[in-house]
Amino acid sequence: SEADSQVVVHRSEDDIQALETQAKELNDLRGEIGYLKKELISARSGKAAVEDKLNTVQGTMETLNNSITTLTTETEDLKAQLALTHEKLSEKINECSHLTNLLQNMESQPAQDKKLMVEVDDLKLQWANSQAEVKVKLTEIQKLKESVREQVEIVQQKDIEISRLNGEIQ
Repeated sequence: SEADSQVVVHRSEDDIQALETQAKELNDLRGEIGYLKKELISARSGKAAVEDKLNTVQGTMETLNNSITTLTTETEDLKAQLALTHEKLSEKINECSHLTNLLQNMESQPAQDKKLMVEVDDLKLQWANSQAEVKVKLTEIQKLKESVREQVEIVQQKDIEISRLNGEIQ
């Protein structure tokens, strides 16, 4: 039994060379696997970053589209208000013309009594008020036109921003 424990195993040079070669190849493969794992982690991280950026850009585009929709609606409302104000202005201009004609007719009559003079003064007051209303309506129209212009500019800016973001996505 003591002889069995004294047995020394000798390996051939070919076996030793083969084991060393396999150990080196195994080491190289482990190194490659480690490198590939790092590359995979890096690629996954890059993919997540790109997805986050895409989600951010899509969110920004959705916000811009919602803003454009709101601004377009507001612009349409302003345009309707502008048309209505134009209509009221036209009515006031017609009223002023009518009152001007009445005043001229009354003042040209040679036999005016006190009652007629009171009516003329009243018509003059109405005429002055109508003229003032016309000026107010003209001011309102200018303000509305400016608001519409500003809204259109904002919509154009939002469109440009969306185009830029579309470029980022692609």
